[in-house]
Amino acid sequence: MPWERVRTHANQYNQIKRWAWGVSDVPYATVRLLRHPEISLWLRARRYGYMIFNHLTWATLPLLLLFGAALPRLLSEDWNLTLAADRLGLYAFILINIAFLNIAALILVERRINPPMPRGWGLPHQIWAYVQLGLYPIVGLLFSVLPALEAQTRLMLGMYLEYQVTEKVSEGTA
Repeated sequence: MPWERVRTHANQYNQIKRWAWGVSDVPYATVRLLRHPEISLWLRARRYGYMIFNHLTWATLPLLLLFGAALPRLLSEDWNLTLAADRLGLYAFILINIAFLNIAALILVERRINPPMPRGWGLPHQIWAYVQLGLYPIVGLLFSVLPALEAQTRLMLGMYLEYQVTEKVSEGTA
């Protein structure tokens, strides 16, 4: 059973890597952006903007949010002497706490829409269910940001993805 989960997570990682490889479609969409006058320019521009924003921020924005405030310190020793250095730490702290407020909101929504936990679950099992919700940022980094970063880096270096068949199993046959 545990190996099934490992294979499932590996398949999910590879699937997200294939989705992130879609950044290779940006030049295709860029060339064809102006070739379809039957679609309103506003709609084309909006969809193109969404595509660019999603592909560019998918792999970079979470990493910048987590580690971006530390970059100036690593790049310049004199940075710590500036007023901006004091403020940047505070601003980064505020942004990360706002992001964690989203997790708290997620837990509240989860409690309201899901059925109650089974009565047979003891307190440790119930606590573990909530801890898993708190692990969303880590899971997001492992199974969304890393595969996207890998796919986009491989594309940049010309190391193309190989074709892999993903095993599909329905619930009743496993």
